[in-house]
Order: sequence, then C-alpha cells, then structure tokens
Amino acid sequence: MLIQFIDYVTNFYSNKYGVYPIATHDQIKDACALFVANANENNCKLYYDSLDREDVRTILTLID
Repeated sequence: MLIQFIDYVTNFYSNKYGVYPIATHDQIKDACALFVANANENNCKLYYDSLDREDVRTILTLID
C-alpha cells in the first residue's frame, strides 16, 4: 500500500512530471516515510487518500 501511495503522491508532486512539480522522487519517498512513521507513532489511521497526500505536501514544504 505504501508503494502505491508514494506513486500517487509522485504523480502530483514530482518535479519531472507532477501536476504541482515541487519535489524529487527521493524527497517524496522521504516525506512519505516520515508521514507514515508519524502517523504510526501517534496511532493515527491512514487512508492514503487526498488528505494524506496533502499532509505529505506540507512535509515537503517544510523539508525544502
């Protein structure tokens, strides 16, 4: 599921072909991993949907 989520996020935020080109693939993978780790640490349910994707975008803007 995580790999599919990374692909989903990449389709939006890849600096090569994303709708909103703001990050490299490695940055996206790192942000997704951080997002999932934080959610697990705080016992938050993940849906891997657009709301989760936008939370990853927030992380991407913070680690820039």
